[in-house]
Amino acid sequence: QIELTASRARDKRVLFLAAEGDPAAGGVVEQCREIYARIGKLLGASGSGLDAVVKTTEFVTPAGLAAYRRTAEVRREVFAAPYPAATGVICERLVQPDAQIAVEVVAVREAA
Repeated sequence: QIELTASRARDKRVLFLAAEGDPAAGGVVEQCREIYARIGKLLGASGSGLDAVVKTTEFVTPAGLAAYRRTAEVRREVFAAPYPAATGVICERLVQPDAQIAVEVVAVREAA
């Protein structure tokens, strides 16, 4: 699995993170929950948190599509209102054969 954090902003206020579901976690809902927990830890290590997330893009495979609607529950657990902008994209497959979801996140940290 590849996780990437990159920023061209000199003050490093804008963070880009991506993670793919761990098939060992279970189905699409469980993989989604595990992804956001992992992203939360990465943001915490950068001195930020999930409250800094302004946009998410979720890529879901056909195998996860039937239960994908239930991932909205996960987003309500993880984020507070006002919720980040969200986009869902159907994709044919992900890097790991049994992964059902991948998430890209854009976060904006407060100025130091």
